[in-house]
Amino acid sequence: MLSAQGITPGFRLGTTYGYMDGTAQTIIRDEWYPEGSYATSTRFRWRGLIGAYLDIQPTNVEWLRIEASVDYEYAWGPSKTDPMDFDGPRNHDFEYIDWFNGNTANSADSLEYRLWFNYSYLNIGTMVNLLFGSGDLRFGPSMGFNVGFNVTPKNITYRSNHPELGPDLLIQENISNVVRGGTATWLIGGIGAQAGNFDLFVRYRFGLSDLLITEANSYNFIDNRNSAPVSWFLGAGYRFKKPDSPIRKAR
Repeated sequence: MLSAQGITPGFRLGTTYGYMDGTAQTIIRDEWYPEGSYATSTRFRWRGLIGAYLDIQPTNVEWLRIEASVDYEYAWGPSKTDPMDFDGPRNHDFEYIDWFNGNTANSADSLEYRLWFNYSYLNIGTMVNLLFGSGDLRFGPSMGFNVGFNVTPKNITYRSNHPELGPDLLIQENISNVVRGGTATWLIGGIGAQAGNFDLFVRYRFGLSDLLITEANSYNFIDNRNSAPVSWFLGAGYRFKKPDSPIRKAR
């Protein structure tokens, strides 16, 4: 049975980068909108991350580290200074364009809108880190599991190039009342390095859960699966003491 030889607290900062699929199928009914009359795109989204973790070294297994962590992963909405700048930064989740005149978008007539799912999560997770090396420098693979509790399940932003049709705020409110964010679960794998008191992480997160829950509604939105098949976590951490050498010492 293993007991903790050393528990080292630390904090970390990072960013996540990924996308959520299935959005078009949730809000667009194919039988109502013929193929070729519109175009959609799903985009990668940046989020910030700040958190704390424990670096735990079990007895008699010096190259094995167990990581327990709590992180706040947050998203920000579009700028309010120029919300109609559709040529500006594209840190949104979903985009829709009506096509007119064949396959040519007419900026004066076509409807274009964007959706931001500004969901923030309280993430609780655990990782197994295998670290090899000597002295203050070591590196190796990691794998684990993470659960993210959505703390802003109704925080959606809708912006269009024709706000007079909605208006935008009314459509935004209607969508947020019908579609809400769910709990995220992830399988995680990656590589990490420790250099003295500092940690570096590059991890891939594979989403296991449905991130959007569609309530009963009169808009013909459907409740399909909206997972996050691609999500990266890049981060750096600081531990409050240096780890012991991962090389077993001769007795």
